[in-house]
Amino acid sequence: MKRLFGSKKKETPVCPPIVFNPQEHAAKLDAKLSETDNKIKQLDLDIQMYHQKYKSAKTSSEKQYLEQRLKNLLARRKMISSQGNRLNNNLMMMERVSNNLETANDMISMGQYMEIAVNAQKNAMKNFNFDKFQDQMDDAEDLARESDYITDIMNRDFEVDIDDELNAEFEALDEYYADDKNKNVNLNISKPYNPLQQ
Repeated sequence: MKRLFGSKKKETPVCPPIVFNPQEHAAKLDAKLSETDNKIKQLDLDIQMYHQKYKSAKTSSEKQYLEQRLKNLLARRKMISSQGNRLNNNLMMMERVSNNLETANDMISMGQYMEIAVNAQKNAMKNFNFDKFQDQMDDAEDLARESDYITDIMNRDFEVDIDDELNAEFEALDEYYADDKNKNVNLNISKPYNPLQQ
């Protein structure tokens, strides 16, 4: 039967898409870098200890063993230090990628907010009557001019026109009051003029 109709082909398994999270990856790199730093610190202590033993060794065989031990520790320290440098470079790259991604997301969000704001403004301006608004502004300017005109009228000083006859009377006041008979004349100038009391 399989030869006549053939067998069903096996479906190729589909791998799920890889979701890349720069922050999570940077956190893992930072943890590995901290672990590497701790290993280097421990190696420095071991190298210092074996070096002191090497300096105080008495026999050549002991010195030879300690020398080989120190060389192995130095090689391991060099290897781990190189690994730490690579981790540090990767961490810096991940931080740069994370910052770029965050900036891009901020720009996208800003663009979306601007689009929403522009659409809202367009919808609001559809119901705005420019002609009516202009008429209201013109009416407001006319009312302001009329109000200023009324204020000027109310604040106007009612000055008395000074003619030549009044000037002559003013100059004759000195001669008039020089006469002793007119010194005690009461002109009632202290009271304000009221036309209703005439």
